[in-house]
Amino acid sequence: MAHPVVEIPTDPEGKRRYESAKRHAAALKAKGASSEEIHAVYKRIMNGTAGKHKS
Repeated sequence: MAHPVVEIPTDPEGKRRYESAKRHAAALKAKGASSEEIHAVYKRIMNGTAGKHKS
């Protein structure tokens, strides 16, 4: 299964989120996380919802 092509954001906040998502994905992969876990974290970071706690 091929990964979808992702446009790299050009705005500063988008670039920061993208770089953070890539770093977290690489760290999770190194720890042996499943692709589903890696994708879930990547999506949360890119959507801006990572690290936010539900009240």
